[in-house]
Amino acid sequence: MTRFGEKRLLMTNDDFPASMTQHVRDPQVIERDGATCMLLGARTREDVGCVLVYRGDDLAHFSLANTLETAEKFGYMWECPDLVTLGGHDFLLCCPQGIPHEAHRFQNAHQCGYFALDGDFASDAAVGEFRQWDFGFDLYAARTLKGADRTLLIGWLGMAETAYGTTPSRADGWDQVIAMPRELSWENGRIYQRPVREMARLRGEGTAFSGAASFRGRHVELDVEVEPGTPLELRLREDCALTYDPDSGELVLRMGPVCGAGRDERRMLLGELTRLQAFVDDTTLEVFVNDGWATMTSRLFGAGDEVRVVRLDGTGTFWPMRGFTVEG
Repeated sequence: MTRFGEKRLLMTNDDFPASMTQHVRDPQVIERDGATCMLLGARTREDVGCVLVYRGDDLAHFSLANTLETAEKFGYMWECPDLVTLGGHDFLLCCPQGIPHEAHRFQNAHQCGYFALDGDFASDAAVGEFRQWDFGFDLYAARTLKGADRTLLIGWLGMAETAYGTTPSRADGWDQVIAMPRELSWENGRIYQRPVREMARLRGEGTAFSGAASFRGRHVELDVEVEPGTPLELRLREDCALTYDPDSGELVLRMGPVCGAGRDERRMLLGELTRLQAFVDDTTLEVFVNDGWATMTSRLFGAGDEVRVVRLDGTGTFWPMRGFTVEG
């Protein structure tokens, strides 16, 4: 069991700019160019979201160095800041709150994504356009971990202040889950997300197929290659469907009352679909589109185990998946 010693108070509201509300939280502490930096999500008294950047010579003494914000207001609060470098570029991850909904973007109560930064984040960086990580119902508070040869993204599957915020699992004494780790890379002007490579070790015996097919399993991976310009339709369990329409370029996730538990529909404007990789677990669905170009992530309920490929002009592989235990 991990035990923590006595806590030490490092900052109070007096350490934050007078223009801030008491909504200053979620510190990320990193080392950059020999200095210790702390990023804090914040909300101003004018209800403008931003990230405060502090610098220090050690872990106990910090002073304000910069405020990261967009030229025009983008939400009233930015939570969960995380600075990551990919392909030589700095990106600010955060969760803006208060973004107006659009037909194909920002469909959740709160958003989760990243800004590209141009310049030094601790002094004069310009904040670029926001891109959301995921087009499903539930991914939030995504954070990064840096390894020797890769950067991982891990997010929480729990969206506050929604009609579906209370999950059926609460009856069993637990609530919310963590998404599978994802490997990040900077390619073609955007951040790609791919399943962590270790997931392949959990595969059972695979079944290759072409066209329509039907399988059973509650812990599965389905990977399909789609002929350009053709539709796709998948059905999961009692009332979950994932469809792609080549005429509109829309990928749509629809959930009924059993699988969705209050979730209904999410739409993503994709253009052309060439590959779709779906991981189904007891209460989660994680979809990777076009080799990690985008993702759709959701809680998934119901007692069924049916996995049906209703329409597919292409080929695919189905794997049952084994579980694993984290020892601590």
